[in-house]
Amino acid sequence: MEKAVDTITDVGCVYGKSKFIIISIILLIFIIILIIFYIRNYKKSKLYNKTTNGIIKSATCNKSVDQDNLENWSCTLEVEYEIDNNKYTIKESINRYKKINDTINIFYDSTNPRTATLTNYTTSSNMIGIISLALIIVFIIILILIFFLFKFNTFCKFFGTTTGALDIYHTFK
Repeated sequence: MEKAVDTITDVGCVYGKSKFIIISIILLIFIIILIIFYIRNYKKSKLYNKTTNGIIKSATCNKSVDQDNLENWSCTLEVEYEIDNNKYTIKESINRYKKINDTINIFYDSTNPRTATLTNYTTSSNMIGIISLALIIVFIIILILIFFLFKFNTFCKFFGTTTGALDIYHTFK
């Protein structure tokens, strides 16, 4: 009987360690992707470093209704804005309803005011940064758990016996 428990414990330890390692690798890949998006948005937020208001000169909007009966808008806008007595026009799509003569925020490059967008990259960059930080903390916690699994055999035996027994139970159920 003791040999069976040891086998179950060993199977559970290997299973537990491999599960934590696989979860860590997946989480690490996800964190790397988020950090890439953060860097991309951060660079754009630095590029579009000034804000002004523009007037919508033309708007083509389409409404759709999803399965939850919520309205979704997609509008292609042509917006005119003025920087240092020079008028510029931008054409861009947004996901909210706007009409002609509405005022809208323009984010533009101070060195080249012709380069502009309707998207506030600072807000999205900050949100991605917060999510990345939270996931990095979770990743560190998982690494600490993996360390305890490998370092202290008693923790592994407890965890291994529990998961090994549950796996065997579910396999032969």
